[in-house]
Amino acid sequence: MKRLLIFIMLVVVTQYAAAQQATTEIQNEPVGKPFRVHGRLSVCNGNPSCRIWIVGTNRILGIREIEEKPLVAPVLHQILKEDVNDRLIYADFVVSPLTKYKEGVMQMVKVESAENVIVTKRDMRFLKHLTGTIK
Repeated sequence: MKRLLIFIMLVVVTQYAAAQQATTEIQNEPVGKPFRVHGRLSVCNGNPSCRIWIVGTNRILGIREIEEKPLVAPVLHQILKEDVNDRLIYADFVVSPLTKYKEGVMQMVKVESAENVIVTKRDMRFLKHLTGTIK
């Protein structure tokens, strides 16, 4: 009986510690210095919906959202107000990390600024061809 009580207490303490860590991992205050990346911002299904692919890598940065509004620089607010589901936004982004880098995990960031912004349309015919819906 004593062992069961100790086991239950350990489980409760572990769950509490994990919950505390999860709430502090995603925050609005940077955990490191801002850095510059050349990437492609796109809107996707899932959470977070705004993501930056760093060109030339397999790395994707997630843009933190508050009340379904992404934390982005003012220059991007106007672009994101439009229908961006069929758009790709290439730019030199300056981002502040909101979570620490961990290999294999999407790092959450806040976009501080964007320069050399280029907005293109997704080639929907090409995407449909890849999925096999166009013959």
